[in-house]
Amino acid sequence: MNKSTIFMIFLFILFLLSTIPFTSYNHEKFYAHTTSVPSGEAAYIGFGSLKEIRQKSDLIIVGRPYAAAEQRKYGVISNVQVISTLKGNKLDEIKLYQIGSIQNREIEGDVLEFGKNYLLFLLKEYDGQPDTFSIAGGIQGVLRIEPDGRLTSRHPLIRQEVQTISFSKKEKREVDALIEFALQSSERGEQAPETVQP
Repeated sequence: MNKSTIFMIFLFILFLLSTIPFTSYNHEKFYAHTTSVPSGEAAYIGFGSLKEIRQKSDLIIVGRPYAAAEQRKYGVISNVQVISTLKGNKLDEIKLYQIGSIQNREIEGDVLEFGKNYLLFLLKEYDGQPDTFSIAGGIQGVLRIEPDGRLTSRHPLIRQEVQTISFSKKEKREVDALIEFALQSSERGEQAPETVQP
């Protein structure tokens, strides 16, 4: 064998070895790992289903982000007005840790858009503050409420589950069907609101 043939075989083997992590890529496993960031910054732990997210969430709310409270090295802390509490302690406002940044009014990463309503599944941050949370599963725990009551999710597994839940409750808007779903975990026995205005 000549040197060029050996070199080509070496490159081919190297190429095959470099594709192994991508060919065995599993979307749910990707989200099952915590993003490596220091304590007090946003960290995402993934979940296998919407039911699991609901069970593990410390707080489930309908909320509206309205301002960035603080920019940090690994993310943004946003102020979020709480419109409705579906699970957890009732708060008027929370601070939400998110991975991403806001530069010259441009949002990058997983930072929620200000002025929009969201159904949020949240985990308590362990920073000693009573009102700081991060989103359960990163994009898994975020459902934007559209003006017509539809819910949008960037995560395909969650989007599919939302469609399944809303299909089983044909007479309800997606947002109302999912609020009812979220309230099923409430220990206080609250009833789902009649409607939520997007």
